[in-house]
Amino acid sequence: MLRTIRAELLKLAHPVVLVVVLAICGFIWADARTTDHYARLQTPVAVSVAASQQASADPKCASEPAQSSPLCQQQLTNALLNKDFAGNAVALGRVTNALGSWPGILRFTVHELCTGLGWLLLAVLLSLHIAGEWSSKTSGITLLATGNLRRFWTAKIASVWICLVGIALLATTVLYLTRATFNSTIGVPEPPVQQGDVTGWRLRSLAVDATWGSWSSGLATLGTAAVIWLLLIAAGVALATLLRKPLFMLVAAIAGLSLSLVVGKWLDAPRLTLLPVINQLLHLAESPFGVGDTRLWYVPDKPPDIYAARIGTSIDWSMVAVWSAGLLCAGGLLMSLSRRRRVAG
Repeated sequence: MLRTIRAELLKLAHPVVLVVVLAICGFIWADARTTDHYARLQTPVAVSVAASQQASADPKCASEPAQSSPLCQQQLTNALLNKDFAGNAVALGRVTNALGSWPGILRFTVHELCTGLGWLLLAVLLSLHIAGEWSSKTSGITLLATGNLRRFWTAKIASVWICLVGIALLATTVLYLTRATFNSTIGVPEPPVQQGDVTGWRLRSLAVDATWGSWSSGLATLGTAAVIWLLLIAAGVALATLLRKPLFMLVAAIAGLSLSLVVGKWLDAPRLTLLPVINQLLHLAESPFGVGDTRLWYVPDKPPDIYAARIGTSIDWSMVAVWSAGLLCAGGLLMSLSRRRRVAG
């Protein structure tokens, strides 16, 4: 079986797959750079504005009767908003600083590969590696090498899973080695109120976010993602075996992602899709506003703007169990249906 899996991995070294992987790595690099650029401007300005607002507050508004006046109400509202704005901007800065570490980049990359970009990559892998083999009439050779359909499916699932985990680790390492091209040190103004252009301010560097900079947290995120990928791959291999046409498989996978986004975001019914399960397991809503780690995805509980506070994510294990069982049952049903089709080749 190990020799068969090794042979399947070699088949995945397809030019189209390599181009798609490079393109997705480029998107991840661009998203990390955008996050850094946003934090580099927002974090020091937010802290300075909050400090200025507090310093310029009218002392007369401190008394309770005066607080009911429209002017004091406006000042108090501005002070509150700027306080929250500064707090979230500092959280954004700490997460951005974590992108200079290998665990931080791993978490960022895994978030991308478990959401929209990862679904597109998985669609390409399944279309070429599974459906493409049936379409090109070479599946019979693999079936002879493995002995039966069950071993055939096991080899396919294992090879795609190993490939996806390997891509995550490789992309993380490449981004870490090239971090100087997209990551800088984010800081807060010291003293808080300074004059002139923000690029000339004296800044005190922020500490790295404890969760994003942790090796144990980063590896745990990868482990969670690996289980999610395994379930998606198992169902996807069964579907590709049934469809047996690369174009059909690609369209089906992209349609599934699009339908999830439409139902989740525009129809406001995310619980009818797989979106909240992945969001909860990876704690995507806990990323501060401005962290671009979920391209082509929808996280309904994520802060809608930089004023909203981050919240802890509670996992609905019953929903996780239902969707996990659903994917396994769907994969089993599709494999059962594919057995009825004549073996090509």
